[in-house]
Amino acid sequence: MEDMAFYFGTPETITPYLEVSRINKIMKIFVKAKPLAKESKVEKIDDTHFVVSVKEPPRQGKANIAIARLLAAHFDVAPSCVRLVSGFAYKEKTFEIFNS
Repeated sequence: MEDMAFYFGTPETITPYLEVSRINKIMKIFVKAKPLAKESKVEKIDDTHFVVSVKEPPRQGKANIAIARLLAAHFDVAPSCVRLVSGFAYKEKTFEIFNS
């Protein structure tokens, strides 16, 4: 029997993992967050490093949500395609951008 560890779904609707990863094309970016800024903006440092300023306070995840939405608009993807990987409570954050 085939190894099911590399597949998603039920046996009736099996999608190979490699096919899914080609569709999504993950990009990892590193962000320096600046909450409570006067204006919301994204500044590109290089291909993978950004400085993101948001007006929201760094309380109860409000700044993280605002940063994710701003990054989604910057990369022209849906907000659901932006995921915070690390740095939930720090200014240095790592995000993954899915292009689907």
